[in-house]
Amino acid sequence: MTAREAAARDRWTTCTLGHTHWGVYGGAGLLIRHLTKQREALYLLEQRSRSVDEGGTWGIPGGAVRRGESPEAAAQRETEEEIRGFPSHGYHVTGVDMQDCGAGWKFHCQR
Repeated sequence: MTAREAAARDRWTTCTLGHTHWGVYGGAGLLIRHLTKQREALYLLEQRSRSVDEGGTWGIPGGAVRRGESPEAAAQRETEEEIRGFPSHGYHVTGVDMQDCGAGWKFHCQR
């Protein structure tokens, strides 16, 4: 299955709490932190497209988990799609937070 075919199978879904989410299999994202030489933490946020959940707000790179894809792989893929030139290596994940929104819909945030 091509990336275009996989993306075309995604759709909006509603969890048991009544929230509407993009991605039948949940969502995943990557919280990117950079430490300056002075040890100041800087975080990368992007303005979300108006066509997605909470459009127009600021958030972390991320998106829908595809069928059969791990949340970790989805976070990496989405970040590479949204940030041109993002390295597929050379960073490390220090933890994962998960928000369960009901009916099996979860958002995994790698940090």
